[in-house]
Amino acid sequence: MAAWYANYFLQFTGETASRQQNRGVITVYNLYRLVLALILFISYQYRNTDTSPLGSVDAELFDRLVISYGIFNLVTLLMPARLQETINGQLYFASIILADILVLVMLCYASGGYSSGITPLLILPVATGSLLFGIWLSTFFAAVASIALIYGEFYHFLTTPQAEEYYVQAGLLGLLLFIIALSIQTVGARIREKDLINRRQAISIQALQQINEQIIQRMQTGIVVLDQEEKILHCNDAARNFLAMTSAETTNLAVPNVLHDQLQSWLHHPENHLVKFRVSNHSPELQANFTYLQTGNSVNILVFLENYSELSSRAQHLKLMSLGRLTASIAHEIRNPLGAISHAAQLLSESPKLPPEEVRLLSIINTHSKRMNEIIQNVLELSRNKAAETEKIELGVWLQRFAERLKAAYKYPVHCQVTVPSVPLWIQFNPGQLEQLLTNLCDNGLRYSQKSTGEATITLELGQHPANLGILLDVIDEGPGVADQDAEQIFEPFFTTENSGTGLGLFICKELCEANRAQLYFERTADGRSAFRLNFGHPDRQLF
Repeated sequence: MAAWYANYFLQFTGETASRQQNRGVITVYNLYRLVLALILFISYQYRNTDTSPLGSVDAELFDRLVISYGIFNLVTLLMPARLQETINGQLYFASIILADILVLVMLCYASGGYSSGITPLLILPVATGSLLFGIWLSTFFAAVASIALIYGEFYHFLTTPQAEEYYVQAGLLGLLLFIIALSIQTVGARIREKDLINRRQAISIQALQQINEQIIQRMQTGIVVLDQEEKILHCNDAARNFLAMTSAETTNLAVPNVLHDQLQSWLHHPENHLVKFRVSNHSPELQANFTYLQTGNSVNILVFLENYSELSSRAQHLKLMSLGRLTASIAHEIRNPLGAISHAAQLLSESPKLPPEEVRLLSIINTHSKRMNEIIQNVLELSRNKAAETEKIELGVWLQRFAERLKAAYKYPVHCQVTVPSVPLWIQFNPGQLEQLLTNLCDNGLRYSQKSTGEATITLELGQHPANLGILLDVIDEGPGVADQDAEQIFEPFFTTENSGTGLGLFICKELCEANRAQLYFERTADGRSAFRLNFGHPDRQLF
């Protein structure tokens, strides 16, 4: 099917190009005919009757032929182009060439035959017919011109007393007409063959260009081409989303300031490692790679923009595999002695009449044994998380059901307010991991809200980034929030601000987000409340 379409397209474009070339040749030839008629008319009117051969044999015939030929040429010049593209139009133009040959032969006779100098004008009609028509018709034109020329010379010899014989010259001119017709056909065939090859190559190049454009547009990697003045020459859809470009027209625009800073850093220190950056507070973390792009005589700059969360998710699987092997090797070694310590402490606590100091020591042993067991359990759960098998989830409906499950899971009253937009918002995420992620975040928020206000309150606000950079979900609590000095460390493993915490809750949440190509970060709302923001990737942006 593809081959048939390519051949059909090639044939169609070839026919179109041929028609355009023929139309140009016909237009030029019609102009030549009109100019020729004017030159002959003017030359005849201002001729020297003693020396000029024009109309020397039959002046009246020459005058009428020139006037009629000029009017006829003017009419054919004004003929609509649509008629030239039809079959009747082609036959009509062939008849015009034949008429030109006959008119020129008659003008030659009226001016004294071959010696008048008009006969070489027959070369152009024959050559034009060879350009426009095939080998048979072009040979026919040459034959008609040769026969008419020889017959005209013979008739002139019979009707004009003391006329000189120019049969040999007429025959040689006829032979020249045949040579011209065949030569033009041979050269034209080669030209048409080369033109066909060029069109095939052009079609192949155009198809490759369209394929490349589709690949570039659908890539998750942002592609930006900059000139020497840091103006955007081209960018794909991913780059337009990354750089928050709302306008469809992105060429000749200056790059954002953050990307400009990255570019200047690369230009001055290309050996430095690239750092993460954000275009805005709510945009994903990006990493830019730069290289030079040679395009003709100019050197442009090619920029690759990578979503850092996607880069980290690629390393997530390797990290989990390493962590799984590590935890599998140490879980048995740690849990067995830890279980023995915990069991011994329980047996010791059953002893009667324990002093208060020993009871306190046993309480410390039990507390830290439970904490160590929770750490091992969290690490094991994290190591079991394989590459996420995502599904397309309508997040608004899913959050409503999650809020009901969350309220039912607690013995004390829990207030969970869900705010969703009127339009459905879809994400690509693993449902089980999304449940675990939001449960951890909501559990922390409810705990801190209850400590601060006495009520377990949590708010889930769902929205979409205005620049279409993804779906945003804010988990807002009424607690005091995270201190500024701790904001950069809260997602690190084993970092905690509570003595009873394991320091792995937010780290696990961060890992779950990265495994599903999402982002998690802490910020404060406009009214100062603490919130953990989830930035989900666009569900339809998949790399083939």
